Amino acid sequence: MAWFLYLFVKILPLLFVMIHTKITFIIVFMTSSIVSSFSQTILDAAFFQSSYADMFISAQHMQKPMILFFSANGSDPSLKMEKETLSDEYVASFMSLNYLAKKVDIRYDEGLQLVNHFKVKRFPTILFLDHQGKVKTKMEGFYQTDYFLKVLLGLQFRQSKYRQHNFESGYDVYLSSL
Repeated sequence: MAWFLYLFVKILPLLFVMIHTKITFIIVFMTSSIVSSFSQTILDAAFFQSSYADMFISAQHMQKPMILFFSANGSDPSLKMEKETLSDEYVASFMSLNYLAKKVDIRYDEGLQLVNHFKVKRFPTILFLDHQGKVKTKMEGFYQTDYFLKVLLGLQFRQSKYRQHNFESGYDVYLSSL
């Protein structure tokens, strides 16, 4: 009877803690895996998967502005921009709703042609183009999520059909001060 009492008082609580810890670890591990794959899915969905020419035709047809994200493969600022800023759920959602966006891979012919055409010198570079392909804004280097969202919102406001004409120049000054 003493061994049963010892088992009940000492071993079972220890076993319960071990099982609970293992279950907690599994839940945390699975949650983090789901979140990281979800953010990657959002990021993939935010970017146009076809060629720039196809995106350009779609932008003209839909009258939707474009974003080109030029990144050097393996560059720390490019990776940081992609992982921290562009994969943010708010940024990716806003981009996919309001822009046609494309990641430009400079390892391939189309990417090199676009680098030369738009005269990109630093990586990462983000170009904001109107639906006709004219560059409206250029950003070079890494930007934090909050700042990048402000820029996206500001550009969206500038392109809005509902803005007041006399307010536009004041907002351009504000946007340039960010």
